[in-house]
Amino acid sequence: MPDKTAAEALSLDKIIQFELPALLRRQHLNRDIVVCIVGDRGDGKSIDAATISTLDYMIQGEPCHANMRVKSSFEIDDQTAGKYGMKGGVATFEAQPLNISKLLYTSYYDDAHGVFLIDEVNIDLADARRSMSNQNLAASDVAQQLRKSQSALVCTCIHEMFLEIRIRDIVDIYIVTKDTALTPEGLANKQKPGLEFEWEIFPMTRKLTGETYSKTGKTITATFNGGNWWGVIDTWERQRRTKHSVSDTAEIYAGIEIAEKPEITQHKRDWGWLYEAIKNLHDQGIAEIHNEDMKEYLKIEERGIAPNILGVKLSELGVKRSHSTLTGFYYLIDNFDLKKGISLPQEKEEKEKLLV
Repeated sequence: MPDKTAAEALSLDKIIQFELPALLRRQHLNRDIVVCIVGDRGDGKSIDAATISTLDYMIQGEPCHANMRVKSSFEIDDQTAGKYGMKGGVATFEAQPLNISKLLYTSYYDDAHGVFLIDEVNIDLADARRSMSNQNLAASDVAQQLRKSQSALVCTCIHEMFLEIRIRDIVDIYIVTKDTALTPEGLANKQKPGLEFEWEIFPMTRKLTGETYSKTGKTITATFNGGNWWGVIDTWERQRRTKHSVSDTAEIYAGIEIAEKPEITQHKRDWGWLYEAIKNLHDQGIAEIHNEDMKEYLKIEERGIAPNILGVKLSELGVKRSHSTLTGFYYLIDNFDLKKGISLPQEKEEKEKLLV
């Protein structure tokens, strides 16, 4: 706890960090940790990411640049604030809007020194790169941008297979999240969704535990009480206010307002089925599928989707198109999977093949 002189210079938004511990961050290490949260729709990825960004960075006084709305409010009682010579009140933290194109292609965020929160990172990165007329800019290195800005990255994605390799290569921690209301036990107990999430944490580097998943083969299981953090959730254009204590010892109540980026919401409505279809091939262990079989599998004629549009969308999902002189065009399904073992996309061992 700070001494009395230091306490006199504090404000309510500065004392939160002394009452609530960080979740994943190690304060003595550099800031540039990369966390990726994966899970199905409704499994709490966004609230998990918002909470980590709030507790590990924003309450430390560091900026958060996010592609979603994040606003956290903490109600502090007089007794807790009194330890610092202050009266109780509300401390509020709000993320600043993120321009991903400026992050990737300019020096705009070079002095950010905080955290970037990118919800559905594969969707927004694809949109940013598609919007750039100079295709050479598509080689922009996310890791390099983080080093320049001395910042962390917290991102979400429906499955690790959809992360582009430049993101995979720099992830320090994966969190696979599940809403326990959607488990057999949760359904049997009629548990309400959005209150409790089960985390399976994969430490990819030694920044979390000093050991790596690749060396130990061990993950960390934790339960995250999302009910403590739901404040105003308007993802579905409705509002609900709740207050929950976030500490057993301090009377601090928290609420978070989050709202998904409208473009991402629309993208999910238009193309969510494609993610599920490709993930289904991945889960079946299908490493490649012929061009005609893919068209039939996805029913693109019935859906009225032009082959060139399909090719663009599949490319954004990391599904690469290859050609063999023996069999013609086929698609490679990325088999990167945390639980089954980490590996790269399968390719045919034929000299004649041409990646297009």
